[in-house]
This record gives sequence, C-alpha cells and structure tokens, in this order.
Amino acid sequence: DPKCAICGHRPVVRHSKHAFFALSRLSEDLKKWIEKEVRLTRGVKEHVLHWIKEGLQDWDITRDIHWGVPVPDLPGQVFYVWWDAPIGYVSFTKELFDGIGEDWKAAWIDGNGYIIHFIGKDIIYHHVLFWPAMLMVNGFTLPKEIRIRGFATLEGQKMSKSRGLYIGLEEFLEIWSPEYLRFYWSSTTSESLDDGDFSLREFQEKINKMLIGEVGNFIHRVLTLIVKGQIRDGNLFTDIISCTKEKISQYEDRMVNNQFDAGLELVIEIARTGNKLLSEKEPWKNLKSIEAANTLFTAYALVLSLSVLIDPFLPFSAKNLRTLLRVPVDASQIYSDLKNVITNEEFISSSINEILRHSEKVKPLFPKVRDSDIKRVKSKLKLEGD
Repeated sequence: DPKCAICGHRPVVRHSKHAFFALSRLSEDLKKWIEKEVRLTRGVKEHVLHWIKEGLQDWDITRDIHWGVPVPDLPGQVFYVWWDAPIGYVSFTKELFDGIGEDWKAAWIDGNGYIIHFIGKDIIYHHVLFWPAMLMVNGFTLPKEIRIRGFATLEGQKMSKSRGLYIGLEEFLEIWSPEYLRFYWSSTTSESLDDGDFSLREFQEKINKMLIGEVGNFIHRVLTLIVKGQIRDGNLFTDIISCTKEKISQYEDRMVNNQFDAGLELVIEIARTGNKLLSEKEPWKNLKSIEAANTLFTAYALVLSLSVLIDPFLPFSAKNLRTLLRVPVDASQIYSDLKNVITNEEFISSSINEILRHSEKVKPLFPKVRDSDIKRVKSKLKLEGD
C-alpha cells in the first residue's frame, strides 16, 4: 500500500507522451570512441563496454514535472536535467571565450580543443554515454579524457547535515587555509573509484608532519641559513641536481596522467632529499666554509624547484614563495624550463643575491594545525560510536 511520504496520497498510473533520444543507434560509435579515443579512469572502460554489450536502451529525455526547460510540442513536459545541464559546459566556455576575445567553436566544434571532464562515480553513465552521444550527433568535439573519483566520507561515515556529520566549507575556511584541503585530498586519494575519507587526525598529521615538517621546514631552514651566512654563491652538487631533475620528469608524467597523489609524493621526496642533505652536511656549523656554501647553494636549487612543483596543490603559498625568491610569479613562465633553471648557477646566484639585497626576514610558510582546533571541530560532529 504505497503512499507519498509528503502528502500521503497513493500513486496513480497515468499514460504520458515522452520524447526519446535514440541512444541505441549510436552503440557502435560509442564503443569505438571508448575503446580507442578517450582516456578513462582505470576500471571504468570495462564497465561501460559491458553496458553497451548488454544493449543500450533509448533514453527518455523528458519529465512530467512543472519546473525545467519546456519541451516544444509537448505541453506539460520539461527536459530531463541530464539532457540540458551538460550543455552548460559549452555555454560557459562560450561566455569565458567571449570575455577574452577567443572563438569558443575552436574548443567545441573545430576540433582544436582538448576537453577533460572531472566527475564523480555516480554520473559515469551520463558522461561516458549520454553526453558523448549528444556531441556526436551534433558534430561537436568529444572529450579526450574523463577522470572519475569516488565519494568523500567524513571520519569513515557518510556525510549528513541532518545527522550533524558535516563540515561546511565556510566553517573549514574560518579555521584553515583552503590549500590545506587541497593538499590533504591530493595526498590521500588516488585516481580510482574508491571513496576518500576526511579524518581530522589524519588531516592534522598530513599538514603538520608532511607539509610543514618536510616541505615548509626545509624551505625555512635553507632561506634562514642563507640569510644568516650571507651565502651569495656556490657550486651545485651534481648528483643531487640530477636526482631532482629525474623526479621532475616523473612528476610531469604523474600530473599529466591525473595521478596527483603520486605527483605530490615526488614533491615530498625532493624536500626529504634536501633535509637529508642539510642533516649530513650540517652547514650551520661553519657558514663561512666552501662546503656550507655549496650545500646551501644546492639546497636553494631544490627550493626553487619546490616553488613551482607545489603550485597545483598550494597555489597561494607557491606564489608567495616565488615572490620571496624573486623569480617569475607566474609558475608557467618557469615550469617549462625548470630542469634547466635548477642547473643554472648564474640564475640561482642572482636569485639568492636579490633575497639578500632586500634583507627580508624569513617567516614560516605554513601555520600548524592545532590540537585545539581539531577538538573544536570534532566536538561539533555527531560521530557514531563516540
């Protein structure tokens, strides 16, 4: 005896005329595109090809509701949201390109665009079958990549405002930098359909031990010692630089392939290499020695690399660091030539001397995540089992 949970009325079966999109006719075209032309998150291709093999059904693109985009010649009908919403990808591209004097058709029609979709795993069907089919029949450019991620949970549980298991973005930003959230998710989630969990204690550990303890601490130590010792020149340790250049190449590969966690791990490895160098050479014991100068000169080259490589994860801090180092603030101006930059002793010396000339006090880049803040946020959450 089913009833509406809101009004209590029983459902009534009614006949209704709908519009359908002939998705089944595009099965072979979609199969070819999925097999040979688009890059998908691992594990997705097999699922979608299985759906096609089972036989695609024509798609009902209208609904009997009162809000939405009206359907011509079908009074009382509106378009299904996943029919009209994706068109927004094209319309906001047009609006953006109109604002910068570019032709939006270059991206979506002329075949010059490289389109990547980043989506959640609950809308795979819509973006790997429905939307590409719409683009095909209208002669638009199809996506080159569709990157799919799992859901976000909180302390191992499904988020829920009604159950008090929720941290709003505004609330988060009142306490911590948005960069910390970017860093945490980048370090804890891989490119897969697995769900990612936000744990407050793990968040604190990632920021305090990994970001601050490894990256921030290294950068601060190097710049502080250079200023203290007035280190203006030196020679690079070629083995350290060669290793760093190799890591930069690996980083480029990981980031292009959407493996942000692996890319970030390489950033951390460069910082660890730098910290190990300082621990082994102990330049602070005799800052006037040639060994100390060469050590800090090499360490500074690593700092230069970090100022660019952390940009996707910590864009504001990276920009501030590049400003301090007196190198191009726009990361793209230095990224393409980064491996040459960190081997260019003249460039490194010039950057160091600019820092010394301005005599700026070196401050820590990142504030710690305090226990009191973790406790304050956790006390507001209604966690099962607490």
